[in-house]
Amino acid sequence: MLGNSEVDVTRINRLAGIVVAAAVAAGAASAAAPPPRLQLLREPPSVVGSNFRARERVTVTVGATVIRTRTTSLGTFRAMLSAPVPRCGGIFVRAAGARGDVATLKLPLPACMPAREP
Repeated sequence: MLGNSEVDVTRINRLAGIVVAAAVAAGAASAAAPPPRLQLLREPPSVVGSNFRARERVTVTVGATVIRTRTTSLGTFRAMLSAPVPRCGGIFVRAAGARGDVATLKLPLPACMPAREP
């Protein structure tokens, strides 16, 4: 028969094993999740986000324009832009979720030909 101190040590060891297993499982689940990402669509002019948390409030900033939206149950969103995306201009987009998710997209200035004069 085990004494009280031996029973307590056995319980503590079991509890410690459960806590470690839960921490490893939680770490593996969060490490497996892909990072949030953004895509810029020209037609219709919009920003599409994916891999955010489900039903998360997201603030999208494009230049001086700020758009607030919410993700779907799959963690995606589409924010419509009021102006077309410039063909020969650079653009910086930032989407920040209320729960800490952040994604950025930077399109540098392309090498565009000057406009032709008639």
